[in-house]
Amino acid sequence: MKPLSSMGNPSNPRRSWRAAGAVLLLVLVSYALGIFLFDRDLIVHKKIDAEGASVYANASDLAGAAKWSAVAFAALAVLALAGGKTWAAARGRGLGEGFAGQVRTLAPALFLVFGRFVEGKAVNYIVPLPLAPALAFGVLLAVVCGNARFHRGLRLGDFVRRRLGPPGAARRENAKTALLIAGLASLLVHLLTLSPYYRRFSSNMIFLGDEPKYLRMAYSLASDGDADLTDDFIGDDLFVYEMYQQARASGTRPLGDYSVTGRRGGIYHFHMPGISALIWPSLVLDFKAYPRDIPNTQPLMFLPAKMIVTRLWMLAHALGFFFCLARFYDRMFRSRSLLAVLLLAFLFGTAFPEFMLQVYPETAAGLSLFLGLNALFFPFRGTWTNRLALVIGIGSLPWLHQRFAPLAVSLYLLFLVRALRSRAGRREALSVSLGLAPAGAAYAYYFYAITGSPLPWSLYSLWGTSYTRAAIFPSGFFGYVFDTSSGLLVLFPVFLFALAGVYWGLARERPAALKLLAVILPYFFLISITPWHGLSWETTRMSLILFPVFLVFAGFTLRALAESASWAHLVFYSAAAAFLMGNKGGRFWEISLGNVLILPHQVGYIIQSAVVLILFFLAHWGLDLWAKKSKAVLSLDKLRGRIRERSGPFLKAAAGPVPRKVLAGLMAGLPGLYAAVFFNNWGDKTLSPSYFRTMAMVRRSPEARLHPLDRPTAVIKRSDPEFVGLFRREVLFQLWPGRQRESVRLGPAFLLERCPAGAYRLDLEFDDAPPELTHLSLDFMGETRPIEVSPRTGTTFVSATYLAFEDIFISPEFVLRHAAPLSRPVRAKLRFSPLPCLVFGRELIVLPGDDMSAEAVRARGSRADIVLTAYARKALSSYALRLAGADGVEMGSAAAVFPAGGKRRLLIPGDALPPADGSAVLSVFDGTGRSLSGRGAWRFSSSLAVLPARPIS
Repeated sequence: MKPLSSMGNPSNPRRSWRAAGAVLLLVLVSYALGIFLFDRDLIVHKKIDAEGASVYANASDLAGAAKWSAVAFAALAVLALAGGKTWAAARGRGLGEGFAGQVRTLAPALFLVFGRFVEGKAVNYIVPLPLAPALAFGVLLAVVCGNARFHRGLRLGDFVRRRLGPPGAARRENAKTALLIAGLASLLVHLLTLSPYYRRFSSNMIFLGDEPKYLRMAYSLASDGDADLTDDFIGDDLFVYEMYQQARASGTRPLGDYSVTGRRGGIYHFHMPGISALIWPSLVLDFKAYPRDIPNTQPLMFLPAKMIVTRLWMLAHALGFFFCLARFYDRMFRSRSLLAVLLLAFLFGTAFPEFMLQVYPETAAGLSLFLGLNALFFPFRGTWTNRLALVIGIGSLPWLHQRFAPLAVSLYLLFLVRALRSRAGRREALSVSLGLAPAGAAYAYYFYAITGSPLPWSLYSLWGTSYTRAAIFPSGFFGYVFDTSSGLLVLFPVFLFALAGVYWGLARERPAALKLLAVILPYFFLISITPWHGLSWETTRMSLILFPVFLVFAGFTLRALAESASWAHLVFYSAAAAFLMGNKGGRFWEISLGNVLILPHQVGYIIQSAVVLILFFLAHWGLDLWAKKSKAVLSLDKLRGRIRERSGPFLKAAAGPVPRKVLAGLMAGLPGLYAAVFFNNWGDKTLSPSYFRTMAMVRRSPEARLHPLDRPTAVIKRSDPEFVGLFRREVLFQLWPGRQRESVRLGPAFLLERCPAGAYRLDLEFDDAPPELTHLSLDFMGETRPIEVSPRTGTTFVSATYLAFEDIFISPEFVLRHAAPLSRPVRAKLRFSPLPCLVFGRELIVLPGDDMSAEAVRARGSRADIVLTAYARKALSSYALRLAGADGVEMGSAAAVFPAGGKRRLLIPGDALPPADGSAVLSVFDGTGRSLSGRGAWRFSSSLAVLPARPIS
């Protein structure tokens, strides 16, 4: 290998400058990597207090990043020299030229200096996506493409076209469409892997709502091979057995929470077993690979410690559904632009991605529905492939939930109407019908075996609930659409264009629109007569399966706007959207329709909704007629063509050599820009977006020292009592009449974050609470906790304590529900703060004091007792505690076995008074004598800090 001194020829200054530039570029890239990958000791926090805003930071230089940048420089220099030598040897060129070219391929890494900024509060507020992973992926792709071009002369576009698009315009277009779908599918995977529902399958597995029931049914299938749950209530088996015996003795069939006793014995949930059967194979593999675990929030003790295979299996089903959806949209509209818009609307304008990794049947139902729709509208190439898709799509829908049966019936009837028109179609109808017959017979027998009746609603009737109430149809139908608290127009603005698409579809694409309406309207009518209390969660879940079809109607609207809409149409849609957004905040038009009963005052709401719906479609008809007569047509396609034609010369000029050099200069200056912003305005650029992100940053830096930016000498250590006080958060909110759910956030973050392990206290204050505000339920940390309120004149105060034995991915959101509607608005205040505590492993949380006082030291003459409160995650576990001074002298010890409730008050007899200042050390040993590591701190007295003996590194 030539020495570095020979990389530039002194007789050729241009080569010398090129080599120097390559070394400088390598330094800058190493610096960018040091900032992005290794700069993890920065804490910036904004505290809002009575005096205003104070920004605290623990970093005033870039020493940490510089250290790791030196390591990155050494590694990159070796790689650049090796790559440059390979290139030079293959082409007979100089090592210096190869080294410079290899370093240039690393230039995109300069953009990594933005890694800190893309996580800032302002960016997350505008774009609710974590952009750092996307930035890293983009940089990595650019570096790979640069190396492919440098060493092999390959361009990414040419490579893809050769592999996916053989000669021919149609093939090239198909290749571009495939790349678009693949890119959006990658975005979907990115969003799903950021979701807490993705992480919880291998960490703190908190399952909510009906998910435990589906998981218990899956466990029953895996362990017993049946749907009888009698032996599957692990942890609650004694309690459930007593209920079962009481039910059998009294002759009643309902049992507990949504369960019934079978006519021949056994316990059954009235939820359908379809999703449980779907995840059964992956759950079996997880049982084989991982031991059982005991979650800390619910008795699903049969679950394995990790559910990796189940998570990947559900992710695969989500991707399968997405590809079926993309195929349908692509063949329906034959427009990549429209395909991209609809798929992006699916990702960001609907709640479907949120459900894709929850143990609910919606994703599987979507996959089944669009298998059937694809086979019906755009048949697959193979005849038997198409028939199999129809059988799977139609036959599996009722097994996922009884309410999906109308979708299956509608698909089957549409298929029969189409197939019976020809002789070949009759053979297809016969084969598909024969394939569906076993599924239908098994479906009827499933209900007969449990209830004695083959009807799908027999399980609901047996449990004692009414599945449908036809009389409440007007309230349900218009409530789902127009309710100003939980209607589709309020929750999902994209539904406005879907509603308009009904007109455009019937006017311009009637056959397809009529078929789609025939599929979705029976289901929409069914949920309209299903008891519904006007809650947004119910609206979202019940209508979720329809949203992919709603987006087809939205596509009809967008295509009409692109081809032959008028300015009046654009003004009309803009005004409608502005009204919806303004009414969401201002509430100058109120529609409140819960359809359990039609109350007298709701008749007026129903009439208003009907009139608005009729006027909405009449306005479309009038605008369409006016546009045709006046010929005031605005073609967005033609407008786009003109813009492309006019902008062509500017785009060519922008791709010239001078703009490229300017861009290269800007890229080289990025690290300097980073340093300038860091020193001058760092606090404003990287403020933590929420409470929990800040706490996580603090935990990553156990030696954190904060100081106000305007007073660098006023240092606050992590062990100081003022440190915890920085993170108290107070939020003002209001409870409104007509709404029984309120969401409160601790900051503007939209995504799920990590809540560090520890104890947290929540305080709620209500000003002049009305008498009906007596029963609350609070959703947080995966728990739904009931809270009793005693309303009184003035301030009503309630509080709750939450325990997190390990870091939990949660939403920075509290959901407050109250049972009775309020008669007037109620102003409220929420305070949330961590409690001083020590967390040992994932098993024990120790707090100072007890329920009477948070003071740990109780003086007793010349001696002192230390009072502690400990919470154990596992019942019947035993621990020994030892408290010693910093000098190792023991101050006292205690041992305890924890009951089923997990809480014990511990008294450590003190052999000596605690020291006046300094620190004390608390050691914890489990039942086997193993010392547990811990984290956290608290103030023992005014100046004494208590720390764990073995801190977590």
